[in-house]
Amino acid sequence: MEEPKTSTGHTLPGEVLIVFTSPVDHYITPNFYTESKPATGRVAPTWNYAAVQVYGRATIYHNSQDEQTELFLRRQLGDLARLGEEEAMGFQDGSSLGSGSEFKGNGSGTQNGNQSPNLDLNQGDRTGETAPTGGSVQGDGTGLPTPTPWKIADAPLEYIAALLKNIVGMRIEITRIEGRFKVSQERPVNDRSGVVEGLERIGGRARDMAEFVRLGKVLPGL
Repeated sequence: MEEPKTSTGHTLPGEVLIVFTSPVDHYITPNFYTESKPATGRVAPTWNYAAVQVYGRATIYHNSQDEQTELFLRRQLGDLARLGEEEAMGFQDGSSLGSGSEFKGNGSGTQNGNQSPNLDLNQGDRTGETAPTGGSVQGDGTGLPTPTPWKIADAPLEYIAALLKNIVGMRIEITRIEGRFKVSQERPVNDRSGVVEGLERIGGRARDMAEFVRLGKVLPGL
């Protein structure tokens, strides 16, 4: 993320913590513990997971009336839209202008004379006809329109400016990163084998956790 030319945000004191959790997690029943449960019975249910903890200094940007803050918020909104449209939805941009988040302009709908006009928001990036939602479409050879990624340029400039008043931007200067995972690595070897076998019998996402258990502590013969 490009930093504003002039820092207009408020930097919070101390560190903040952001946790990124893996989509692979699973409940672990004591019945998986083929060694400890028969021997002592001193076992209890647990949950296996993996996560990354990121620590850093946070700067908050909320005053959309400030020119540099407004540009920062617009870039963030554009990048988030690209992530959702291209990564989550799989829409492909057939143009050469990229994400559509690189632009200059202010919330009043007028171009600032001190800024270089990288992209005219009123013209946008459109290939083919304009869809009813403001997005663009492309033909895929079947005669049916194929959606292309929605961009900020597809919405009226004044509409985005109004939305920015309710958006708080955040920039994190990372100071340290730590990994946290619980994948039965503390269990005896036969318990871990039982966990792997039990999760594989369940199938689906549980098999992904079985692989995590394998990698977390090498099992004999694996």
